[in-house]
Amino acid sequence: MSKTSLSIFIAMLFSLTSMASDIVIHPRAQSHKDTRYLDLITLLRKAMDETTQTFGDYTLHAAKQVVSETKSIELLAAGTNILTVIWTSSSEEKESKLTPIRIPLRKGILGYRLILVTENTQEKLHDVESLDQLREFTVGQVKGWGDVAIYKHNQFTVATSPTYESLFQLVATDKIALFPRGINEVFNEYRAHKGRFPRIKIEEKLLLYYPWPYYFFVARENDRLAKRITSGLEKMIKNGSFDAIFNQFHQKAIEQARLSERQLFVLENPLLPARTPLQREELWLKLAVSPDGTPNESQEVTTE
Repeated sequence: MSKTSLSIFIAMLFSLTSMASDIVIHPRAQSHKDTRYLDLITLLRKAMDETTQTFGDYTLHAAKQVVSETKSIELLAAGTNILTVIWTSSSEEKESKLTPIRIPLRKGILGYRLILVTENTQEKLHDVESLDQLREFTVGQVKGWGDVAIYKHNQFTVATSPTYESLFQLVATDKIALFPRGINEVFNEYRAHKGRFPRIKIEEKLLLYYPWPYYFFVARENDRLAKRITSGLEKMIKNGSFDAIFNQFHQKAIEQARLSERQLFVLENPLLPARTPLQREELWLKLAVSPDGTPNESQEVTTE
């Protein structure tokens, strides 16, 4: 084979490889009422669409079975074909096992937490003026969620449950007092569950915040998919489609949350990785606090 023929063959081989069809398998929703991830699926599909010219075709679908967040990390780290991409909060431990795409998928708003409570708990919370007083109330979380470590680090008593859906029953029956939810989650979840659990309500005056980057992750060896998703998201940030999707799914909730009217408690996040891109201002939404948790001048913060 001549050098020219060999060069053409290598170029064709490279082209075929670069245009291979990527298989993208993401987590399945926890239940039919679980709409928490519709925005992330939309972002993921758009990122793949933005890169078809460079990377080729793809298929995207949910995993066949529902798995917990902890299990999804294990499956991805093990290199199984059950999942090829997940979304989760970041930590040094997760970033050591998986490849993070360090673009906060919800511009940091998942760190802003309103609280599902009952009227019984709401009455008691009216007198809360300090973190120490707030710590008297038990926080409910799913076992394996990264938030568990944050609340424990901030000296809250945390009760864990094995499933997401069970926490709504626990708060509705006052088995737990507080079920903090991201402002992008809480209103949809309240509407989805108030029929079955009419005692739950969205707490009226408090706001929790902790820096909480939330990324796509892929397996360590899946460098191609990591590069493709990163390239797609960066294109979306530049052409405005990232913000358009964000606003489509979250702008109404931000307005409903009335953040400036709430009493703000800033919690420490001991899991925050050193490589979190806090310096990239375009990646974060500036609301009551800066990405690192520093309150804005107009926002009153409650301390110890």
